[in-house]
Amino acid sequence: MKIYENMVTDWVIAESMDDANQVLCEHYQRTPEKLLEDELQVVGQRADDKPLTITDDDGTKTTLLPEEWVAREGRGFLCSTEF
Repeated sequence: MKIYENMVTDWVIAESMDDANQVLCEHYQRTPEKLLEDELQVVGQRADDKPLTITDDDGTKTTLLPEEWVAREGRGFLCSTEF
């Protein structure tokens, strides 16, 4: 599994770009067509050597490489800059 990102502000963990779009459809409760219309579709995979920092609600920051996030969180919606 890998981390994929969309055109806006979201990161998901999935098996492929198609699977990543499915994760977003499930998360936002949208059809694939509506996902495209709203410009939320996945546009690429995060580089394996590019860390991702997530800040929790309490301000705690966690920085891990994609493979570490995958091992820790598994398939699904990972984070967004919007909430």
